Amino acid sequence: MDVKNIGKKILFSENIIAGFLVAIGLGFLLDLTGAWYLMLVAGAVCGFLAKQGFKSFIAGFAGVVVAWGIYFIDYAIESSFVKFLDLIGTAIDIPGAVLVIVALLIGGALGGTGALVGAFTTQLILGDRYKERRDKDHVEGSRIDE
Repeated sequence: MDVKNIGKKILFSENIIAGFLVAIGLGFLLDLTGAWYLMLVAGAVCGFLAKQGFKSFIAGFAGVVVAWGIYFIDYAIESSFVKFLDLIGTAIDIPGAVLVIVALLIGGALGGTGALVGAFTTQLILGDRYKERRDKDHVEGSRIDE
């Protein structure tokens, strides 16, 4: 298999699981920078791999939620994260666990939105070539995600 065929396979395939795993890894790495808005980039790369609207949203959402969940768990083990959440929660009269859930939902929404943008941008750039290839693969039954 030559490089051209590998490139076409990546460009035209719809790999939801690979997108999910990339969203987890990239989400975790980009979260280490401290820039929470970079979760859009993790989602966009996931969307590029998944290429399907709703499925890419779910993969990007879940990938970033898992990445942030790992980060929160690590932070809770390494420091007094629970005390910090209680302090912030007391200041704004919200339980600390609710703050974690809200943060996970915000991160997931960023990842899912980025995945939608990545998926639809990829479909827009590929245009008819993507549609023809997808129809051909669907007829042959050789879709990767089925």
